[in-house]
Amino acid sequence: MCDAALDALGATCDAVLVAANDPQAATWELGHPQRRDATPGLGALGALRTALAAADAQGAACVLVMPWDAPFVTRALGAALLARLRDDPRCDVAVPVHDGRMQPLVSAWRPRALAACDAALAAGERAAHRFVASR
Repeated sequence: MCDAALDALGATCDAVLVAANDPQAATWELGHPQRRDATPGLGALGALRTALAAADAQGAACVLVMPWDAPFVTRALGAALLARLRDDPRCDVAVPVHDGRMQPLVSAWRPRALAACDAALAAGERAAHRFVASR
């Protein structure tokens, strides 16, 4: 299933980084660099933190995140999320809504959200949807 996500990211982004904590991840041949969460066990918000920190370290203007078990994510969706950030410099996150529910694990972020993510994690937050709602 990761092919759809990697295809969407590869066609839309300058660089792709796979955040994976699986002990077997080093054996996966995905064609992209991999990074483990700095602090494993923080759930989806910890994975988002990994992506934001990597984007911040690379000086990226934005980061597009998605789980690789999202087979219906398309290039067009990734492009639309990134365009939303480009169109509004005040916006820190762009999140699609499907059937009335935010889908925070498929989202585009500005790396400047890293400090807020760190603060949320330090306060005990682990749910990505609550963090997104706070932005």
